[in-house]
Amino acid sequence: DQGWVAVNRTCFYAWGAGVQVDRGLGVWGEGRGRILDARCVQDVVLHALQLDHGFLRPGASIDLLLDRRRRREVERQATAAAAVTSLLDRWCQEGASGGSGSR
Repeated sequence: DQGWVAVNRTCFYAWGAGVQVDRGLGVWGEGRGRILDARCVQDVVLHALQLDHGFLRPGASIDLLLDRRRRREVERQATAAAAVTSLLDRWCQEGASGGSGSR
């Protein structure tokens, strides 16, 4: 089974601006599931939870465990995307203003 879970605080990056989402685990009482996606909807981060075992009741306490290796990968991708965007933006501004930037 898979569903969406909202919690009051999260360390997961939600999908946006082409950045990949975090992944990890959700653990509670007698259950466990994989967090496969995170989306922000009206300022609420929803986590796609694929149940491995157990049942998650509404209002239950759940611990979200981040896949740190994937987080580092996501951070590297976001940093690279920001650098490329900055370079392209500068290049386009120079071209629009008739600048003599190196090309």
